[in-house]
Amino acid sequence: SRASGVTGSWLVFLAFYVGGVSIVFELLKAFTIEAFVEIHKTWELPDSENEHLKAIGDTFLEQGLYFHFRIVGDPATHEKIMNALEEKCKELEEHSHGHGHGAAAGHGAAGGHGAH
Repeated sequence: SRASGVTGSWLVFLAFYVGGVSIVFELLKAFTIEAFVEIHKTWELPDSENEHLKAIGDTFLEQGLYFHFRIVGDPATHEKIMNALEEKCKELEEHSHGHGHGAAAGHGAAGGHGAH
């Protein structure tokens, strides 16, 4: 009841099995460690709280209430979204300051909107 006529063929199978399992295990371990290190980098980042959310939380605390919030999803994506929102807010502030409502120009001035 021999599977092969070659003497010692079971050693080839054993060597291939042990070698293959060892290689796959090392690759899996390496990728797992790499993924963990990337995730761990986000743990070490300081909490970047939104100033508005912090102000709301402080107001709640003054009233004896608690305000709970957390980031949903990937913190890196959240950080990108927050940066984009901050840039947009700055643009809106600059736009509103550039078109003020003073006497020289603006809605109520002689040279403003709707002047004939």
